[in-house]
Amino acid sequence: AGGGAVGEKITLNSIKAAMKFDNNNFIWRIIIGLNESKDNINEYINLVKKNRRNIIIQEFTGDFKKLLNESLLSISQGGYNTFVEIVASGIKSIIVPYAEDKKGDQLIRSKTFSSLNLVKYINEKELDESILLDNIMELLSQKYIKKKNLNLNGAEKTSKFIERLINE
Repeated sequence: AGGGAVGEKITLNSIKAAMKFDNNNFIWRIIIGLNESKDNINEYINLVKKNRRNIIIQEFTGDFKKLLNESLLSISQGGYNTFVEIVASGIKSIIVPYAEDKKGDQLIRSKTFSSLNLVKYINEKELDESILLDNIMELLSQKYIKKKNLNLNGAEKTSKFIERLINE
């Protein structure tokens, strides 16, 4: 979800949406960013302890790609690395980019890929647990995400292009 105050709104709303989710067979894994304060982490853990047993609060992990591939859905701010992993995996995703970065890359990626039906975009300023839960339910009800033929081999193709230029 991001770190510190930037990811706090997504984290809290994800926990609250999970608590309203009727199906207890799901496990909600909420991965906390590296810069999250200990006070916030304790707040999240206490909120979960009081309400649900099927929510796991976990600090950032090197197993992110593996966990993502085992998931039904991802909710994030859409930072570059996370976004690439999401698109590459084809996982159903909700992106809530950092609202204060009006011309930033998170917002541009989110809106662009949302228009291609590859992710769901939620404006951070409009985010609350009900909107998030509605979007979660909508995505979970879909059998698949419409995947476009995305070329994810940009580095390899660029390298070959440069090689051809050099060899001319």
